[in-house]
Amino acid sequence: MLRLSFSLCPRKEFSLKRFASKALMALTALLLFTVVAYLPGLNGGFVYDDWSSITGNPNVQVVESSGAAWWRAALSFPSGTPPFRSLTMLSFAVNHFFFGLDPLAFKLINLAIHLLNGVLLFLVLRALFNLVDAYRAPVPHRFDGGMAAAALAGLWLLLPINLTGVLYVVQRLESFATTLIFLGLWWYLRARLRSANCRGGTLQMWLAIMLCTGVGITAKEPAVMLPLYAALADFCVTGWRNRDGRANKGVLGLYTTTLLLPLVVGIVWMWGRYLSLDRLVQPDSALVQRLLTESRVMFDYMAWTLLPNLDSLTLYHDDIPISRGLLDPPTTLASMLGIMGLLGAAVWQRHRRPLFAIGILWFFAGHLLTGTIIPLILAFEHRNYFPSAGLLLAAASLVSLEGGLVRTQARAVLVSVACLFWGGTTWMRAQEWSDPLRLAQSDAIKRPQSSAAQYDFAQALLLKSIETQKSEPANAALRVLDQARRLPGAGIHFEQSMITLLAESGYRAPGEVWESLISKLKARGPDTNEVHALVRLNHCFSNKECKPEDLPMLAKGYEVALSHPNTPSSLLAVHGEYAWHVINDRKLAERDYREVLRRSPKEIEAASNLIVVLIHQGKFEEAEALIMDLESRNHLSALDGFLKPLHSTLESVRKRQETHDD
Repeated sequence: MLRLSFSLCPRKEFSLKRFASKALMALTALLLFTVVAYLPGLNGGFVYDDWSSITGNPNVQVVESSGAAWWRAALSFPSGTPPFRSLTMLSFAVNHFFFGLDPLAFKLINLAIHLLNGVLLFLVLRALFNLVDAYRAPVPHRFDGGMAAAALAGLWLLLPINLTGVLYVVQRLESFATTLIFLGLWWYLRARLRSANCRGGTLQMWLAIMLCTGVGITAKEPAVMLPLYAALADFCVTGWRNRDGRANKGVLGLYTTTLLLPLVVGIVWMWGRYLSLDRLVQPDSALVQRLLTESRVMFDYMAWTLLPNLDSLTLYHDDIPISRGLLDPPTTLASMLGIMGLLGAAVWQRHRRPLFAIGILWFFAGHLLTGTIIPLILAFEHRNYFPSAGLLLAAASLVSLEGGLVRTQARAVLVSVACLFWGGTTWMRAQEWSDPLRLAQSDAIKRPQSSAAQYDFAQALLLKSIETQKSEPANAALRVLDQARRLPGAGIHFEQSMITLLAESGYRAPGEVWESLISKLKARGPDTNEVHALVRLNHCFSNKECKPEDLPMLAKGYEVALSHPNTPSSLLAVHGEYAWHVINDRKLAERDYREVLRRSPKEIEAASNLIVVLIHQGKFEEAEALIMDLESRNHLSALDGFLKPLHSTLESVRKRQETHDD
C-alpha cells in the first residue's frame, strides 16, 4: 500500500487508501449530483452585465494572440481599476479565443470552477475540524470530520442561491475570487495547526494570506476579505494562541499587517467619499437608509439560502423597499436586533460551539464590502457565494455538529433530504435559466414591481421579435415598457426603449413618453443606466431613425440633466457625443471633452474624442500633442486600438485640407 507522510505536529501518517474513503465517495457523488442539477441551465444565454462585460466588450473578444491583445483584455472591465478583476477578464478572453461567444463554453468553465470550489471547501472544512480537535477536549458522539466536510461541501454546491455564481456568466468574478479565498484558508489552517503544536508554520501562514489575497483581488475585490476570514476562524478556535496558552506572535504580527493597517488606510480613503459625520447622524441620509435596509436584506439572504423557493430567487431584487427609519418598516428594528443577537451569540458561544461562531462571523463578514457603506445595488444573490458557506456551517453546527442530532442514521437522512430539496430547487432554477426569454418572463412575473426585471423582459421580447421577424413580441414589449415606466424609481431607459423601438418601425413616440423622460431627468440626476439610455438616443438621431421633429425634446432632456449640481463626467462625455454627432456643434463638443479631461486627465476615451474634434477643426498641433501623450502611455501596445484610427484620421483630414487649399 502506498503511504505518504508529511510533518504536521504531532507527526502523523497519511494513507492514500484511507483518504480514498467514504468521504471522497460521498463528495464525488455530490459533485456529480451538482452537474445534473445544473445541466438544464448550461444552454441558456447571456444576461444583464454579461452584455457590457463580454458580448459588448471588443477588448475581451481576443481572436489573435499577442501580448497587447491579452493586456487589453485583462484591463477591459467596464469602469474597472487595474489590477482588480483583470485575472477574470483575462479568463473571459481565453474563453473567447478558443470558443468564441458561445455561452455554453463560458458556463461550462463557470461550472468547473464551482465544482473546484466545492472540493476546496471540503479541504477547508477538514482542516478547520482538525484545528478544532487540536484545541478542544474530546466531545461525545463526535462526528466523522471527513464525512461532515464532504456533506457540507456537497450541500453548499447544491444551494440554489449559488446558481447565479455559475449560470450568470460574468459572476465568474465572484466564484473565481472565492477559489482563491478557499485556497488561502485551506493553506492557512494547515499551517496554523503546525504553528499551534510546534515551531514552524509561520512562513506558510504569511504566504497563504499574502499570495492568495494578492492574486484573489485580481479576480474580484471580495478576496481582500481573506485575512479577516482567517482571523475570525483563528479567534474562535485558538484565541490567537498556541496550545500551551501563549500568544502566537507570528499570528498577531500577520493580522496587524494584513488587517489593522489596511483598516486604517481604508477608513482614511473612504472618509469623505462614503463616510462622514453628517451622513451618519442624519436619519434621512442615503447612507443611513442604506444601512437600515441592508439589515433586512441580511435576513432575506438567510431565508433565500436555507429555505429557498422559486418565487423568492431571481436575478433582480431592486424592488426591496427602502427603510426610512427604525420602524419604517417595523422589520428594520427587528432585523438590527437580530443581527446584534447573532453576533453576540457567536462571540459568547465561540468556546463551546466554535463552528457555529465561525459560520455566523463568516456570513456577516462576507457582506461587509457590499452590504454596508459602499453605495451599490442593495441585493444580489451572487454576493452570498462565500457567505452561504458560513451560514451552512452555523446551521450544521446547531443541528448536528455541535449539538442536536447525534445518531449517524439521522444525520444521513437529514443530509439526503437537504440534498433532494436544495438540488431539486437548483434544477428547477436551472430550467428557468435554460432560455433567456423564459428567464426574463419568469423574473418579471415574480417581481412585478422590479423595473430591472420588467425592462429585461421587454428586451428579451424585442430580441425574440428580431429572431422570428414577427411583430407580436415587439408589441408585447411596448406594452411591458409602457406599464413599467410608471413604476416607482423607474429610470428613463423605459421611455428610451419605447422611443427607439417605435423609431425603428418608422413611428414617433407619443409626446407623453418624451415628457415622462424629461420629468425624470429633472427630478433626479441621471445614473449610469440613464446615461446609457441617452447614448442610445444619440445613436437613434445620428442614424436618422428618430425623427428630427423630436430633437428639441432630446435637447430639453440634456438641459435638465445638466442642470443638477455635480454633473457626472459620463454625462458630459455623452453630451459631447450629442454635440458632435447629433447637432454638429464642434465647439460645444470640444468644451465637454475638455471638462471631462480636466476632471479625469487619464480618461482615454475622452482624450481620443477630443483629438478627433480638434482634428476636424484644423487644430492639428494640439491634436498631435495629445496623440503623443497617449503614445507615452501606450504600454505593451494597449492603446493601439485608439492610436491607429487617430493617426489615420489626422492624415486623411490633413490631406483633404491641403488638397482644398491647393
